[in-house]
Amino acid sequence: MEKNEKRSLIQIIDDDLKNLQVAGKSLEKKGHRVSLSQSGREALEIAALIKPDLILLDVMMPEMNGFDVCQKIKSNPELQHIPIIFITLKTEPHDIVKCFEMGGVDFIAKPLNEPEFLARVQNHLDIKNTKEKLINQRQETMTLLENLGQGFMIFDKEGFVKPGSTKVVKKFFGHEPTGKNLADIFELNSDERNRFKKWCQNVWSGKISFKDLVSLAPQTYVKNNKSYFSLEYRPIYKPNEKRVIIESVICIASDKTKEWELKKKALKEEEKGITYNLIITNTIEFLDLMMDAVDSFWNIQLYLEKEKNRIHLEEVFRKIHTIKARFAYFKMSDFVKKAHEFENYLANLMEKESLDEKDWSLCLGYLKSLKKELEDFQTENKNLLELANKVFFLDEGNFRTVKIETVTSFFEKELGENSEHFINYKNKFLLGSLNLRFKGFSSLIKQLSGTQGKETQFLVSESSVVVNQEAYGPFIASCVHIFRNAIDHGIESVEERISKNKSPAGLIKVDISKSNDNEIKILIKDDGRGIDPGKLKKVVKKSSSELEKKFSKVKDEDYIQVIFKQGFSTKDNVDEVSGRGIGLEAVKNEVKKLKGTIRVLSKIEEGTTFVIFLPIYL
Repeated sequence: MEKNEKRSLIQIIDDDLKNLQVAGKSLEKKGHRVSLSQSGREALEIAALIKPDLILLDVMMPEMNGFDVCQKIKSNPELQHIPIIFITLKTEPHDIVKCFEMGGVDFIAKPLNEPEFLARVQNHLDIKNTKEKLINQRQETMTLLENLGQGFMIFDKEGFVKPGSTKVVKKFFGHEPTGKNLADIFELNSDERNRFKKWCQNVWSGKISFKDLVSLAPQTYVKNNKSYFSLEYRPIYKPNEKRVIIESVICIASDKTKEWELKKKALKEEEKGITYNLIITNTIEFLDLMMDAVDSFWNIQLYLEKEKNRIHLEEVFRKIHTIKARFAYFKMSDFVKKAHEFENYLANLMEKESLDEKDWSLCLGYLKSLKKELEDFQTENKNLLELANKVFFLDEGNFRTVKIETVTSFFEKELGENSEHFINYKNKFLLGSLNLRFKGFSSLIKQLSGTQGKETQFLVSESSVVVNQEAYGPFIASCVHIFRNAIDHGIESVEERISKNKSPAGLIKVDISKSNDNEIKILIKDDGRGIDPGKLKKVVKKSSSELEKKFSKVKDEDYIQVIFKQGFSTKDNVDEVSGRGIGLEAVKNEVKKLKGTIRVLSKIEEGTTFVIFLPIYL
C-alpha cells in the first residue's frame, strides 16, 4: 500500500479470539487498520462510532448471531452502506443463500485460506471505493448542473420521471418531480398529452431517429403566466449487438423568464407602435369601433343581468366574435385574447342543455373583464385617443385636421425617435410622395358628395416625386376647400350630368409631377360646370365695390382669380359643405407660405383646374 494512500478500516466481529487474531494480523500485514469485537452488541456500538470501510462478520455467535447483527446494521441509515462479508463454518447451500439474503456481499468459509481471504477483502474494498468515487463524481456533476441553473429530469418510455433529478427542478416547478409524468408537470392539455404519448412511443420504438423526433416534444412551459422555461431533450442509449436502443431520455429545463419578459416587452412595444399607426391612419374606423363596442357591451350586460335567455347566446357570441375580429385588425392582442376566452366560454355554454345562475354569473364576469380591458386601454392611451379625435372628422360644417407635426411630436415622445416604428412613421408620412396625403381625402369626398345626392369619382395619380411631406402639411390640409368647392359648385347632380351627356359620376383628379429639379407641379381637376365669369361679375358687383373696381379691366381668365379673395363666395347660405368665403383664400395663403404660386383655369361645362407650383422640400 502506498504511503499517501488512505488505509482502510476493517471491523472484525467473531466470538473466537484466535480467529480474530489470525484475521487481524493478516490484514495488518497488508496495511489495513483493524478493529476487533467479540460480541454482536459491542460490535454495533463500535461500528456506530468508527464507521468502518468493511465488516467481517461471523455467523455463529452467542447472545446475538451474525444474521441479527447484520439486520441491525442494515436498518441503520448511517451504517447500511458498509459492505459485510460473512465468515462461518456453515457452508450448506441454504446457509450461503441466507447470507446474501440478509445483505452480505460475500461469503468466506472457515478455516481461512489467507491468499483467498485477502483477495476477497481487497476486491470488496476496491468495489466500495469505486462506488464511492462514482457517487462523488455524480455529486460533483449534480453540483455543476445545479450551478448551471438548469433542471435535469430523466424519464422513461411512459413519460414518468426517474429518481435523480437536480434540486433546481423542484425550485422551478414547485414540487418533487420523481414519479410524476411530464404531461402533468408541464400541465399539458388533452391534445398535447396525446401528442406527447405518441412521441414517447415513437422515440422508444426506434423506428425514427431521435434527432428527427426531438422537435415534436414540448419545447416550452409557461408556469402561471409568470415563469417561462425552455425544454431540451437528450437520449440515453443502452448498447445492443444489433442496434442502439434508447433506455431513457433527459429533459433539460432552462429558466428563460428574464429573456421571455424582455421579448414580451419588445413585442408589446412593437405592437404598440403598429396599433398607433393603424389608429392614426384609420381614425374613423377605430372611433366607430370604440362606440360600437361600448354600445354592444351595454346591451350584452343588460341581457346577462336581466333577460338570461339562452336563446340569444348565439347572437352574443356573434357580436363578441365580430368585435374581436375588428380589434384584431388594430393589433390589440390583450383585448383580443380576453375576447377569445369569452368566446370559448360562450361556445361551451351553448353546448349545455340548461344554464344555472353560476353560468350567467361567470358569463357576466368575462364581459366585465373585457370592458375593463377596453377602459384600461382608453385610460393608458388618453393622449392617443384625443389625437385621433382631431385627426379627421366633420364638426358642424367645419372640416378639421391635426397638423402632421403634432402627430410626429406625439409619436416621437411615445415611441422614441430611434424606434423602428417612429422611423417607419417618418418614412410613411413625412418622406414620400404627396399623392399618399391626397388619397386621404377620398372618404371625405365620398361623404360630401353623398350629402348633396351626387356621385364623385376621386383619383390621385401615382407619383415618383419624393418630398418631406411634413413641410406641405398645412397646404394639403387647406386643399379640402378646393374639393369642397368642386363638389358644391362644380360637380353636377346625376340627373344634370346625364342631361348634358356626361357620365353619371363626376370626376376629381389630382396629378403631381416635377416641373423641374427644384419644383413640383400639382393639378387638381374636376369635370364639372366650370366657372362662369359672368356670374362671378354679378356676385362681385353685388358684394364688393372694391373688388369690382380692381377686376374691372382684366380678361375673363384673370377675372376668375377673384375666387381666391377673402370673403368671396357665390353661395347665398352657409351650410355643411361651404359658403363661408374663406376657403380658397386659405389655400392661396398656404401656397404663398411655401413660396409657391396657384392659379385657376376653367372652361364652362368642361371643368376647372387648379394649377399649383411649389418648391421641393426634402
